[in-house]
Amino acid sequence: MHYDVIVAGAGAGGAVTAVRASEDSSLSVLLLEAGPHYATASQTPADLLNGNENSYFAHDWGYEATANVAGRVVPLPAGQVVGGSSAVNTAIALRGAPEDYDEWASLGNDEWSWEKVLPYFRRLERDLDFDNEFHGQDGPIPVRRHTEAELVPVQAAFVRAMRALGYEETPDNNHPQSAGLGFHPMNKLDGRRMSVAICYVEPARKRPNLSIKGECLVRRIVTDGSRATGVEVETSGGSEVITGDRIVLACGAIGSPAVLMRSGIGPAAHLRELDIDVVADLPGVGENLDDHPMLGVTFAAKDGLLKRNDPVVQSTYRYTSTGGQERNDMQLMPVSQLATRSGRLVYAIGTVIYRQKSRGRLTLQSADPHVPPRIDERFLKADEDVRRLVAGVRLGLEIGSHPEFEHLSDGVKAPDTAVILDDDALADWCRSLASSGFHPSCTAKMAPAGDPMGVVDQHLRVRGFDNLFVADASVMPNCPRANIHLTSVMIGERAGEWIREGVV
Repeated sequence: MHYDVIVAGAGAGGAVTAVRASEDSSLSVLLLEAGPHYATASQTPADLLNGNENSYFAHDWGYEATANVAGRVVPLPAGQVVGGSSAVNTAIALRGAPEDYDEWASLGNDEWSWEKVLPYFRRLERDLDFDNEFHGQDGPIPVRRHTEAELVPVQAAFVRAMRALGYEETPDNNHPQSAGLGFHPMNKLDGRRMSVAICYVEPARKRPNLSIKGECLVRRIVTDGSRATGVEVETSGGSEVITGDRIVLACGAIGSPAVLMRSGIGPAAHLRELDIDVVADLPGVGENLDDHPMLGVTFAAKDGLLKRNDPVVQSTYRYTSTGGQERNDMQLMPVSQLATRSGRLVYAIGTVIYRQKSRGRLTLQSADPHVPPRIDERFLKADEDVRRLVAGVRLGLEIGSHPEFEHLSDGVKAPDTAVILDDDALADWCRSLASSGFHPSCTAKMAPAGDPMGVVDQHLRVRGFDNLFVADASVMPNCPRANIHLTSVMIGERAGEWIREGVV
């Protein structure tokens, strides 16, 4: 069958694109996903509904990344299911700072200024706590913040310690000028994760013009000159090519550049190394990998005080680093409970670099879609990143050692005392152990024609093609100062509207 629109990938960007495009009943829209499609919330497995903890294994792509130049390999979870990572993540609903989007615009993408994206952030949300010009009340995704009475022990101790030390507070972490200590805005209700599968796909699934197919692995985009003609997919019944007038790739910041390269769209020299016929030489595909490096101070807890089902996160502290030139370039966040290999629970105070200076890269290991790409994060390659993470870890140690934690803490578990007392040793510890905040982005960035590393234009059209688009976190020029879920949904809102209204 032939479709007007094919969306390959049903995560936050792709699912929303397909649902919004299918609001035009004259358009036939196909949404493809490599993982399963659970049609209703009642059919959805428990790991996808539990918003108190990430789902790391049952619906995961199994990606691994090389975190640093020392070669440390770490898991990089990504949801393989309709809903994508929105169905497995921590359900944090942060937007980032206005400066993030104004920076996108300043790089030649004027459609993505804060003024122009704010209406779409408002459109996607139903904020249960705030009703003002910055928040939406009628959107598909419910957003609320835990109350102080709901805080579990680690979160409550963190908030009390920060207050006792006089740190700045904010009632709304999604207010454009917010900074400081506050409760996370979250897209979960009564502990249930409200993914795009539940909030967008389920209400739209009975539209006669919207088809949803799970268990369809995208092998490549089929092209003819300057046009994409279809998508080659692999199912239990074999391989087939599904044709369409407009093709939207939305497999995420790892999957989308990999599909482009398997399709012959990417750095020509790299493609030839793998005997892939070069369709379009776009050197920026897979480059500019941005993420949020993070590292936590872990604490042993006194017996019986941590519970496995406690919400992992509820509060956070967003701040500007000492000597930093960018507002809210850092985050300090308590993690309520983590299971060690022995099964004993510990807790952590994690430090996150929101605006890293380092950049990574993604390349193919094989043209075989079953072989995952090579992901090189290159965390802390820049000295400025090392400096800020060291300072953040020291801040976490200070907060975790406050008297408000005395009833909980059984001492620092990591780093050990020798590392804590030696600045150089602590820097080495950070370099060797910094890991991902699970926000990979920017691997097929939008940019004007003058930027040789650009992959899509500001309307998300792939360079050199009339009808091939990308709509996910890979198109971001720089990662926002936030978890990337809501930004990815916002991208899907815009892409779906542009398709529906005939802008692209």
